[in-house]
Amino acid sequence: MDYFVRNSFLLSYGVFIPLILILIRRKPLWYLSSTKLFSAYIILDIIAWFLSFFLSSYGINTFIVTNSFTVGEFLILSLFFINILEFKSKRVLSIIAFVLTALFSLSVFFSQNTYFNIYTQIFSNLLFIVLSLLFYYKIMREQKIENLLAYPHFYFNTGVLLYFASSIFIVIFSNYFLNLSEMSQMYLWTFHAIINFICYIIFAVGFFKCRQRAKY
Repeated sequence: MDYFVRNSFLLSYGVFIPLILILIRRKPLWYLSSTKLFSAYIILDIIAWFLSFFLSSYGINTFIVTNSFTVGEFLILSLFFINILEFKSKRVLSIIAFVLTALFSLSVFFSQNTYFNIYTQIFSNLLFIVLSLLFYYKIMREQKIENLLAYPHFYFNTGVLLYFASSIFIVIFSNYFLNLSEMSQMYLWTFHAIINFICYIIFAVGFFKCRQRAKY
């Protein structure tokens, strides 16, 4: 048991890997609004990490952090995809994103944070999986990107797709797994920590690839 707890905790430090790249590549990152938004997403993740660590150290459940992070995550990633997919009605879609975020906030409030708000998370997971696939469809249809492996948004989108596609199973069964043995829960969250760590590496590569006024 201690082995799984220790390794899951060590893997969670992966959240700081993209932060290092954000600090190193801060000038080209602030050139595009899309990279600004994704940087904000990483910073929000780090804030959630610190809050979860603080609450868990006092034996307090972290559902309030997880549920609140899902709300902030939904807003930032929605605006990110509205930006990179270049929708025509950006203002309308942005307003819809803010309205849905407000509704999600209310659902988190009324849940009393005694369990994972799985309905909000399932919806956001499915939405971001679809938007990630739309991004791949867009770049393949337009064929404007000459060097895909040098394109930062390719890495951001790949990491998002990997995370949400793999974690939707955990989200759906999260409350059910709470009734299983501690060892089963440790297996589950260790798997989740490994996926997170891989995604952070992919995000870090995306930040590293950012270039000011570059053509990809």
